[in-house]
This record gives sequence, C-alpha cells and structure tokens, in this order.
Amino acid sequence: MDILNFLKILEIPVLVVDSNINIVLCNESFKRLFGEDSVNGKFRKFKNSFNILDCCMINSDNITAYNPINMAVDANGNFSTIALFQQTSDEYLTFLISSSKYNEYFIIRFFDITSDYKLKEIESQYISVKNDFDNLKKENEIYLETKDKAQNQAIKMALLNRIFEALGSSIDIDTTINLSFKELSEIFGFSKVLFAKFDNEKKKYIIKNAYPQKYEYEKENEAEIDTNTENQLLNNKYVIVNIAKSFADSNVAVKTECGIFIPVNRANHLIGVISAIFPRQNLDRINRDMINAISAQFSSAIVQAYLFEEINNKNEQLQNAYTKLEQTQLQLVNSEKMASLGQLVAGVAHEINTPIGSINSNNAIYEKIFRLNNFDDDISDTLKTLIETDKEAIKRISNIVKSLKRFVRLDEAELQNANINKEIDLTLDLLKHETKNKTEIIKDYTDNDEIKCYPNLLNQVFMNLLMNAVQSIEEKGTIWISTKNSGDNLIIKIKDNGSGMDDATKEKIFKTGFTTKKVGIGTGLGLMISKDIIKKHNGEITFNSQKGVGTEFTIIIPKNL
Repeated sequence: MDILNFLKILEIPVLVVDSNINIVLCNESFKRLFGEDSVNGKFRKFKNSFNILDCCMINSDNITAYNPINMAVDANGNFSTIALFQQTSDEYLTFLISSSKYNEYFIIRFFDITSDYKLKEIESQYISVKNDFDNLKKENEIYLETKDKAQNQAIKMALLNRIFEALGSSIDIDTTINLSFKELSEIFGFSKVLFAKFDNEKKKYIIKNAYPQKYEYEKENEAEIDTNTENQLLNNKYVIVNIAKSFADSNVAVKTECGIFIPVNRANHLIGVISAIFPRQNLDRINRDMINAISAQFSSAIVQAYLFEEINNKNEQLQNAYTKLEQTQLQLVNSEKMASLGQLVAGVAHEINTPIGSINSNNAIYEKIFRLNNFDDDISDTLKTLIETDKEAIKRISNIVKSLKRFVRLDEAELQNANINKEIDLTLDLLKHETKNKTEIIKDYTDNDEIKCYPNLLNQVFMNLLMNAVQSIEEKGTIWISTKNSGDNLIIKIKDNGSGMDDATKEKIFKTGFTTKKVGIGTGLGLMISKDIIKKHNGEITFNSQKGVGTEFTIIIPKNL
C-alpha cells in the first residue's frame, strides 16, 4: 500500500507538506479535528493558531515562522514538540506534534493530549477529600508524571527506525508487542518470539504474547528461565544460548539454533523478558548496540502501555471514590435534616402537649358542670356531643404527637429489637392524611417476633416507598403490604396499582438526584438512601414495575443483623 494512501485512513490526524510548505495531503481525521477551513485558504491562520510549549530542535532564524509546521520542515528530519491550539476564543487543545521525512515529503502527526492536562485540573479538585482519598490522589499524580516521561521518550525513540516506529505507534500493549515482534523477526530472522511478564503473585514469568500466531497456544504458560540467565538479565544484559536438537537417526545433539533473552526493565526492576529463537547462522546479525537499544525502547513502550492501563484503573477508582463521597455527603445532609426534624418534632410535641393538657383539664371541668346541672334535653344533648367531640379530638392529636415522636426516635439510633409490623403501622398512621378517601390499604402480616435492626432508618425506607406508592395513584387505588418469614430472613413487599414506570425510569431510580416528581416535591434522594439503608442491614431491595399497571418493591433483610 502506498504510504500516502495508508496515511489517509489513519485515525491519527496527519498533515503532509513538501519543502515549500505546500499541502500534499491531509487525512479525514485532520479535517474532522481542525475543519475544512484550515486547509482551504486559511492554512496560514491555522499554523499561527499554535503556541509552542516545548520543542526538541529549532533550526530556523525566522522568528515569524515559529509554528510547528514551519519548524517541522526546518528540522528536515525527526521533530517533536508540544503546542497549544486555539480552537475558539476561550478554548485550547494541547497537542504532541511529531514529524518525519519521507522522500521529499514531511509527515506531521497530531496527538491530542488535552485530556492529560485537564486531568491535572481535575486532580486539584480532590485536595479537600478525606485522608485515605488523598493518598490515592498522590499516587495518581506520580503515575501521571511517569506516564508523561515514558510517553515522550517512546515517541522520540520511535522516529529512529522501523521497529521504533512500530513501538511508538500504539499505547495498546498487545498491538505494540505484536508489531514489534514482527519487526524483530524481519530484522534478525527470529522464527519464534515470546514476551513473558513477571507475575508478582506466582513469582514466575508468564507468557503473555507470542509471534507468529501459531505459537499463541503457549500464552499463560510459564516461561523457562534459569537462575543464571535471570541474574544476567537483572544486570541489563541480554543473554544468547545455544539450543541443541537431536535427530531421529542420530544420538548426537546438534546445535542448530540459538536463543536470545532480552530484558524488559522498569526502574531497574526486571518486569519481563523477550525470548526468541533464530538459526545459528544468523548469530552475526545480532548487534549488541541494536539489541540494547531495542531492550530500552521495548521497556519504555511496555512501561508506557502498562502505565496507561494503571492510570485508567486509578482514575476509575478515583471516580468511584468521588461518587461514593458525594453519596455519603448527601446521606449526611439527609441525616442532619432528620436530626433537625427530630428536635423540631420534640419541641413541637412539648408545645402541643401543654395546651392539650389545659384543654383536657377544661373539658373534664365542663363534664363535671354538665353532670351537676340540670339542663333541658336540647342543651344536654348538645353539650354531651361537644364534650365527646373534644375528647376524640384530644385523643387524635395526642396519638399524632406520639406517632411523630416514635417515628423520629432521636434516642433510638442504635441497633435494637423492633417489630416490623408495628413500624409499618406507625408509618401508615403518619400517612393517613395522604391515604384518606383515596387509597385502600390491604395488609397481610405474618406473625413474627422482634428482629435486630435500626428502626428509625427502616421507617425512612417505609415512608419513602409508601409515599411514592400513594403519589403514583392519581385518583383512587390500592396499596398491598405484606411481611413473610423465609428462613433467617424477613421479606417485606409493598405493591401499588399506580402509574408504574417505563424502562428509562427503571434504570435510574436508585441514582442520586433522579426524580420524576415536580420541582419542590422530590429531591431524588429517597430511593438512593433507602437502598443504602437496606444495604446497611445486609439486605437487598428489588422492584418490578410496569407502566400503567403498578409497582412492587421487595425488601429482604436478615432477622439477626
């Protein structure tokens, strides 16, 4: 394939110019990234949109030509620099720009490394996170610094020859190794090449890559490397050994092949070994300097690839830790709200109990006066009705106050025994104003003893689920509540015949901040917090829902937490 045709299909943006800086080719990736205008009459503006941050070599005395395109041509060979590209008035992209000369053309490649710089900005946001999270951030910064050094070194070395280009063309470990093995085989006549990585747990070298493809069956097998060979490799020395073969018609072993072991190092530690087999007559083709250069370059490329993999893993851990921290903060806020609500309820209960006591006392006095006086029948009936009504009202208010105090339970935040049936009934008492004349409640409770739990937390779960069920019923409907013993677990089901959920909603209901309710009605925290509460009880919460039919939540919690 002609190299220009090959460059057209590369995913990396590529620009090819001649010595007069006339555009010979720009591939589709280049046009997608920089736009058609960059090459259609606005090439000069495109060149001057770069701000050079780092440069390997500058041969031009023309200060006005201080842009990566002109500098690549002036270098007349291998060239590498880092530059900022002004995409819009307030947005910049960072590129690692490298070039090489092919015949009379200059091939300029643009590697977008903006994410590396933005990653550093993201890291600074984690400074205020907890101490254990700080350690992870520091480790990630070390990896980023090491990765940048390894990447720059690999890219510069990649321009030296074909094998260096193969090593620097990809950060994917398998692609890098396979391309390199192909080049090694062509240069030195290797008939078989293996890469074995040191396994820290097994304390052995395990084969990870093999070339040609027919030797892939050896992958994941242990590589045979004796102690003497390993010691020489630890000193950064490659080792060549003779391989003896015996033939069927002879008892004499004939040394027809050679084996070579090339160390792959990282920070003076042997992390892997390249082993290859080649005909003995090719021994003179093995050049010490070339092998040492390959060893160093291969080590750099392998380390770079592993660093990218490790950084991705660390970034994922950082993101998970950050998400968990956000959820924890939201739960803390919710807990603080519940504590404040509890204090408020306690104060309100005290304030209500005082006038209720007075009303109750006055009502008792009215009843005595009623008994001591002879009123006519109409007045007597009226007074009797008023007294009974007041008694019922006082009783109702007292029950509401008691229910509120039991629900908040400021003094019951620890693990304790509780009857789940009574806890659900307590929550239903507080929701009577929501269910009255609208929702029929059907209960199917099992006879169960008290279980170990955090009742105040479970009440939050019941309140969230029951309130959601009530709000999903638009006019009139039914809510079914059941409890059932199942071995060492208690199963709680809350089902409604409300509006149900579509598939998109079902995927998000346990996510932080997601709600289908109007602004000011739902916060998107209820079900997320409910799931965490059930998890705290070593239980699980699941649901089934169908749009227009209804929803059923199932809670399974152990009886002995």
